[in-house]
Amino acid sequence: MFHKCKRLPNSICSVSTLEKLIVKNSHLNQVPEGIINLKNLVHISLHNNELICLPREMSLLPNLESIDISHNELIDLPPFDPRVKVINFVKQDNLVIGQVSNANHGPASIWAGPSLVIDRRNLTMPN
Repeated sequence: MFHKCKRLPNSICSVSTLEKLIVKNSHLNQVPEGIINLKNLVHISLHNNELICLPREMSLLPNLESIDISHNELIDLPPFDPRVKVINFVKQDNLVIGQVSNANHGPASIWAGPSLVIDRRNLTMPN
């Protein structure tokens, strides 16, 4: 279990069949550059962590459709392809400020492929 995980282990970047990566509520402050090896990633959720930047390589993921980077401290984003739905909500002074780019995509919550969910409360890896 990754409780208060600051970094993802590099071994995650070798799970080539991974289509959905969810790392939430985990105090994550760094995403490995090796994430570019996850060519099948369709959805990434890095909700509610401590990220201030993302690797530029993330913008090169060929199958990426959506990324949720809400509730982080990001100061810079890679130049994602316009077809990628980028969800970015931040909380400032009890106001939630949001940005969803390219809202023409369908719901990002329906997935049938392999996924990895990392939450500070649990770790699941469906078959």
